[in-house]
Order: sequence, then structure tokens, then C-alpha cells
Amino acid sequence: MLLGTNSTMTKPTILIAGATGYLGSRLLRSLVESGQYDCAVLKRCTSSLDRIDDLLPAIRTFDIDRDGLAAPFDAGPVEIIVNCATNYGRGPTGREATIAANLTFPLGLLDAANRHGAAMFVQADTSLPPDVSDYALAKHQFGQWLDRSAGPALRVRLRLEHFFGPGDDASKFVAYVINTMVTSAPKLPLTPGDQLRDFVYVDDVVDAFRTVIESRRDFEPGAHQFPVGSGVGTRIRDLVTTVKQLTDNQTTDIDFGAVAYRDNEVMRSVADLTNISHLAWRPQTSLEDGLRQTIDFERQRLGRVA
Repeated sequence: MLLGTNSTMTKPTILIAGATGYLGSRLLRSLVESGQYDCAVLKRCTSSLDRIDDLLPAIRTFDIDRDGLAAPFDAGPVEIIVNCATNYGRGPTGREATIAANLTFPLGLLDAANRHGAAMFVQADTSLPPDVSDYALAKHQFGQWLDRSAGPALRVRLRLEHFFGPGDDASKFVAYVINTMVTSAPKLPLTPGDQLRDFVYVDDVVDAFRTVIESRRDFEPGAHQFPVGSGVGTRIRDLVTTVKQLTDNQTTDIDFGAVAYRDNEVMRSVADLTNISHLAWRPQTSLEDGLRQTIDFERQRLGRVA
């Protein structure tokens, strides 16, 4: 029997963890609108549903802090698990919360998927090397566990570069820069900005997840990794100056060099798209188009329409 096929005509069930977050909610919306899947969501009783409120009639939700990780599997067969849950380690939550979200929780989810016979586990991974931060280390460690796991039969890590888009969390770099420029803040202190980064629009990332899921019958059983990005490197300073130009900002002083590079700073991170291109996936949104769409959204949100 081919991976990903069902013995009945029912839709395959996809269980998404992290669907109340930015990337997970965008992926959930795309999957629901496709009409091809029965979508279920793992969340907490305290999770904000603002991003997915209109989707609730079309999905099933399970509260892991009340029902446990086994509940979605006890409710019926789950074929595909997608883990978009993450904690970047910013703010006051501390190392313990970062490890719990990026390592302990997905390990529990992986064990549950294995015990209940799921066919596929898809992990939203990071391209960052493990020595950069607690977040990157925990992601890397779970990736190792996923690679060596006995199941599910198909295990995929999408190693994401710096994705951005409308409505992203304000703490993310591109969102922060755009907000600073749209609001004409007096100063933007930054590092020298010579780091080369791969900025990829969120809709292209969602499409990469969809492509991998829909190509599952073509995979050999085992562990697979796919870097996901634009495949193009852009200097931080060039990204910031482009945002300033696109917002027609005449006020903000960009102070390159005011902030020192962090320890273990990554000076080059650009996705090699060779593997995922074999699935006929390529990003469709240019950096400038993606920035324009994100800037337009932020202006609308702040009531600062040009």
C-alpha cells in the first residue's frame, strides 16, 4: 500500500500543532480552503483563536492541557501530523519554556503519532545552526530525534529561512523594521547589517508545506529534509534600506553598527533549493512584492494609508 493512501474514500485527517500561531494559522487556512483534508488542531485552553476564529466551524480542536496528546488519535485515524508549534525564546518565558515548546512537546507528539500509526510527520524546522540560541538548539535536537525515530514511516523536516508576511508577530525582524518605518520612528539601531539572509514570503512557505504533503505518495519511507527559502541572499542593510524606500520614509535614522553582532552570529544563511525543486516547488513572490504587500497591510492596520 502506498504511503498516504486510505482504504476508504474519506478525506485524510491532518492534525496541526501550532495552528493558532502565524505560520500554522496560514497553513490551516490553506488546507481548509482546499477542501481536500479533514483538519484537526492541537491547542491549549488558553490559546488565542483570533487568527482562526472563522475556521472553527470547519475544524476539530483538542486542548492538550485538558485532553492530552492522545485525544485527537482516539477520535479517529490521523494520517498526517504537522508541527508548527514554536517558541523563539524571546521575552520573559525563559529557557524551560523554549525547550518545552521546541523539544519536549514535539517528542510527545512524535511518540503519540508513532503509537497510533500515523503515516507522516512534518516538522517546521529552522535553518539556524544549533549554537546560535536555545531555540535553534532545541529545534536541532528534535530534528535528530525525528530522523532516528522508528515511525511514522515518513518523517519530513522543512528547514525554514526567514519568512515574513502580513500580520506576522511584531517581534519578528521584518515586521519590526516595517512597523518602525511605517510609524516614522526617529531612529532604528541595528548591527552593521552585513549578514546575508534568505527572506521568503509566508505564502510561498505555506505552498512548500502543501507541496510536501501532496507529494507524500512519491516519497520513499524514512527521514527527509528540505531547505525552504527564496534561494537568494540579501544583506540585512539592503533589506532595511529597501523597506525605507518602499514606505517613502524620510524621517527614520538607520543607525547601522549601533548594535553589536551577537555571539555566534550567522553571517550567511541562504537555502539550497535543490531537494525541494525536485517536487516542482519554487517561490513565486519576489522580495519587493512581498514587502509591498506586508507594508500595505501594516498601513491599513495602523490607519496610515498612503
